[in-house]
Amino acid sequence: MARDNKEDTVVIDEALERTGYGKFNILVILFCGFVLNNVVLESVGVSFALPVLECDLNLSHREQGIIGAVAFAGVITSSHFWGFLADTTGRKRIMQPALLMGFFITALSSLSPNFITFAVLRFLSGIL
Repeated sequence: MARDNKEDTVVIDEALERTGYGKFNILVILFCGFVLNNVVLESVGVSFALPVLECDLNLSHREQGIIGAVAFAGVITSSHFWGFLADTTGRKRIMQPALLMGFFITALSSLSPNFITFAVLRFLSGIL
């Protein structure tokens, strides 16, 4: 059980002063920024491609909506699983392979010949 003692309480400024700030912190912030950028572009980037996909894959409005939503369905389906794995095995060990696999799946989705293939790859991209 945790003790509730005023002497053990440390304000954030004091904690930062004790631990210091350096190259490691900057690298972590940069890495997190790249990951966040990847997640945002992966999630909403397809909306910019939908007008082109409509012509190339002969998509109906319903199919366009499915493509816009299927990546989010993948995120919803797998978020607890990835969170558990990251908590139990370490974030770095989970994020690096997931980002690499996500890159390959996204590259494959750009070569999709039809709606089904593209939707499945977008779902897998959302899972990662």
